Amino acid sequence: SVDAFLRPTPELIKDGGSKWALVYTGIGFGFVVFGALQAYSWTYVGEHLSSSIKQTIFQRAVSQPIDWHEKTDNDTSSMLTLLSNDSDNIKQALTTQVGALIQTFVTLTASLVIAFYSSATLT
Repeated sequence: SVDAFLRPTPELIKDGGSKWALVYTGIGFGFVVFGALQAYSWTYVGEHLSSSIKQTIFQRAVSQPIDWHEKTDNDTSSMLTLLSNDSDNIKQALTTQVGALIQTFVTLTASLVIAFYSSATLT
């Protein structure tokens, strides 16, 4: 346990230190693996959402009457810019902010679990 660092014998300090070094190495490896999985998952979800939004907006734009397309605010270049920017902003907000929020919550929870598991008297 962590109290091996508080004991005066060098053998106990070495054994406890080695154990916790391996535990934290495993946690670091887990962060690398799950961080890559998280990035892939959020990117996949963001791309799928962005594609769905673009398809929906395009379907709505195509179904508008002809006089709607003749207005200068609704020309092709402004619609494409709006379509691209809005869907990318939504994708960015979803993948970055929500992903960071979930990662922070999981890190906090895991840290508290490890702290209480190792020694509740230290916390």
